[in-house]
Parts: sequence; C-alpha cells; structure tokens
Amino acid sequence: SLQTDARNETELGTLRAYGQINFDRDTNGSIWNYNSFGSPVADNLYINHVYVELGGFRIGMTDSVFSTLTALDGNYAGNVSNDWLLGYGPFRTNQVSYTYTGGYGFAATVALEQGAGSFTIDDYVPHAVFGASVTQGWGKISAVGAYDSVNEVWAGKARLDIKATDAISLFAMAGYKSDENVPNFYGNWGGAWAVWGGGTAQVNDKTSLNLQLAYDDAKEFVAVANASYAVVPGFTVTPEVVYTSKLDYIANGKDSVGGFVRFQRSF
Repeated sequence: SLQTDARNETELGTLRAYGQINFDRDTNGSIWNYNSFGSPVADNLYINHVYVELGGFRIGMTDSVFSTLTALDGNYAGNVSNDWLLGYGPFRTNQVSYTYTGGYGFAATVALEQGAGSFTIDDYVPHAVFGASVTQGWGKISAVGAYDSVNEVWAGKARLDIKATDAISLFAMAGYKSDENVPNFYGNWGGAWAVWGGGTAQVNDKTSLNLQLAYDDAKEFVAVANASYAVVPGFTVTPEVVYTSKLDYIANGKDSVGGFVRFQRSF
C-alpha cells in the first residue's frame, strides 16, 4: 500500500487529507475481483481510502463507521491479518461523518453512508450509523448501530476491550441484526447474531502472540492465530494459521486449514 497523510493546524482544528492505494497480486485470480466478462482479475490496483477531515468532520471514501468504531484502534477486529473472514461489517463506502470527543475518554460518532455494490443507496435516503465509546486505563467499551436504508433493516454491535495485565489484552464483541432473512449491508455475518473474541500477549519487546475466534448463528466458525516478530525496527515477520468451518466461500463450507506468512516493511 502507498499512503499519503497531510496535516496542518487551523483555527477550526486539524485539517487532514489522507489517501491509500493498495496493490494486489494473485497468481490464480481472486474470488472477490472480476472483470466485465466474469473472469477473475489477478492484478488489482485500487483506492482503499481517500478523505478529508477538519476537526471532527470527515468526508470521503473509507471503511464504514460500523466496522471501525468497534475495531481495535479503528482498524481491525483483532491483531490478526485474516480478521475479516467472518464478517463484522462492511468496509469501503463513501461517507460523511462527525466525531465528538469529550472528557473522561468519551467519544461519539454519527455518519451518513452511501453503501457499495447492491447495497448502494438508490434514492435520497442514506444509510445511517451512530455509535459511542468510553476509553479508560482498564480498556474500552464501545457500541454502534446502523440502518440499511436500501433493505430497511438494522444491525448493532457492542465490544469490550480489557487490559488484563501490562502484557495481555483481551476483547469480546457481539453483533445482532433485525432480520436474518433479509440482506443487510451492516450485518454481513450468517444468521441473526455473531460473536468474536480474542487477545494479544506481548512476550517481549519484539514478539507478540495473537488469537481471534468468531462464531455466528449459521454455525460458521473461524479461528486465527499468529506470532508477530519485529526482526528490526520497521520490518516485521508474522506467520499465521487459520481454521474455518461452514464458510461457503472457503472449501465449499468444509473444514479448512490455511497458513500464511506476512513480511511487512513499514517506513
């Protein structure tokens, strides 16, 4: 990914312009990316984020507030690469949002979103998202709700993060949607409800162990574990193993085990 982040202070707060372009390569094509003829696209270049912020206002295209407000540091469900295999919300969408940051670690966000694909709004009524969080020394509690205006259904999630010790952090998250038989832009897990949990153990300054488990009302199950090792500052190697069960788009719903190794150079 190529990221650009420009910021300067103004009388109305921090003015920020952020953009991120992702480059993907899959030698066998990708099940998520197809051209107009229905053939898999192996090489993919796309804008992942592009938005402008001023104070608490944000406008542009980025991950849905429904996913980020109850995510770890606003990015992922847990400290694993394959955190999304059991969906916990949508990602890229055009949006206008405002975040209020108050005292005692309180923050609240409201957003109007366009959706994507078949969930893109087709009239003047946008999708609506609202949520709040409280962050303290012991951890964080957050909750978010969203209304899918295309299908006229809603979904909600709540999350608890706890710093068990200086080296161990844990999280638990639960989601529920109003109608399991109607497509839902925000409730993209199977069945009416889903739960996620996991944690991180910091072994030493260079090594951390990470685990994430997920299960939903459709009896879909995902377990992901990795060990992240910082070889030198700016270079991290992360081997990861994934187990899935009942996921239709992986091994046709059969039990599956996969292995990954991530080499990340950041600068």
